Amino acid sequence: MPKTCEWSNDLRLRVIEKREDGLSFGRISHDLHISKSTAINIFQKNRRTGTVENEERSGRPKRLSDRNSRHLKLHVIRNRQQSLSNIMNFANTLLPEGNVSKSTVRRELHSQKLFKRVSIKKPYVNALNRERRVMWVREREQWNMDRWRQIIWSDEMAVATGTMQQRQLVWRRPGEKMLPTCMATTMKSGSLTFQFWGCITWDGVAALVDLPQGITLNANILIDILQQHVAQMNNIDEYIFQMDNAPAHRSRLVNNWFQNHHITQLPWPAQSPDLSPIENIWSILKYRLSKMNLINHQRNTIIAAVHEIWDSITQAEIRTIIQSMPRRCEQIIHSRGLPIDY
Repeated sequence: MPKTCEWSNDLRLRVIEKREDGLSFGRISHDLHISKSTAINIFQKNRRTGTVENEERSGRPKRLSDRNSRHLKLHVIRNRQQSLSNIMNFANTLLPEGNVSKSTVRRELHSQKLFKRVSIKKPYVNALNRERRVMWVREREQWNMDRWRQIIWSDEMAVATGTMQQRQLVWRRPGEKMLPTCMATTMKSGSLTFQFWGCITWDGVAALVDLPQGITLNANILIDILQQHVAQMNNIDEYIFQMDNAPAHRSRLVNNWFQNHHITQLPWPAQSPDLSPIENIWSILKYRLSKMNLINHQRNTIIAAVHEIWDSITQAEIRTIIQSMPRRCEQIIHSRGLPIDY
């Protein structure tokens, strides 16, 4: 009877027990449905080793030594965007005979918990703005949810259809997603298709305005929007209005409009979309829009779809996002001003 698998420790113990009870190997073979030679080998091995466990097997030696593995790991951490082919070429320089395969390199990196992952996109934050982000958070460390509920969050959003941004892959270990070397930094671009201006409050979505195509938001357009959609809000003087530092937002005309309407503005640190809850609302909107497969549709169709999704965003979704503000502030301090996972 040929052996097709490892014999269990339980069967081996039964062979030994029956032999010690005086049974012949032939009877043991018949009772346990194994060959006589198997019963003999199990018994003799137990006498030789004193155990029924398998002996440690040497197996095929590793292609890369521990020292080579450390060199490979360090090389990948310093060059996280390298392709597997380039990493394989480096690994071949570590051995006199070379000839290391891609599968060997991949297996070694996985054993080091380094996996190829899509890098998240975050705006570049320079050293000065890192300090300013931390200072902004420090000034609001004692804010409770009552203060965060007072804010009207506003921003512009661009929907680009018919194009897809190329993904960037990096080698990283679990927990390294937010390391600067594992992120794909983004820069502002003027190539836009459809632009919207919107604002949200603790009570839900507020205004959503589609901006004229091909026209950059300027102070006059923004003032018209604020006059039509913000000045009319109930108890507007009790709110704090948030905008980022886009040129139109910082203009003298816009600042004068806020002063004339007695609306308090929230100072805002540069390069900080990860601190604004409305950015998460834009992400929800874009995700739901992508599921509607409207690439290359007419402008009116896309605008109508955006407004439909905007109206479907619930108050509970917005409140859940705004309630994350204390956690965002903690992460900014912990990361020393670097982008955070929001």
